[in-house]
Amino acid sequence: MARHMVSFTFVPGHQAEVTALIPQEQAHVKVLKENGTIEALYLSYENGGRGWIVMKGESKEEVQKAVEAFPLHPYMVLEIATLR
Repeated sequence: MARHMVSFTFVPGHQAEVTALIPQEQAHVKVLKENGTIEALYLSYENGGRGWIVMKGESKEEVQKAVEAFPLHPYMVLEIATLR
């Protein structure tokens, strides 16, 4: 299974919506960490917030589908790169 780096920022102007979804996001991430889909998650709150997630998946498309299930997905701008 390949490893992928998901880099993301948050769409500006939705802080209240993002804040309200944090508990659901944390629960979702916990499940993905426990089943091994997420290897690591890094967050920076500078400049409106950025994040990096190392995820396992057979393809970028599979990882994209997994990320689309995140509660915060509607408020994220994503870039996915396959790691070697």
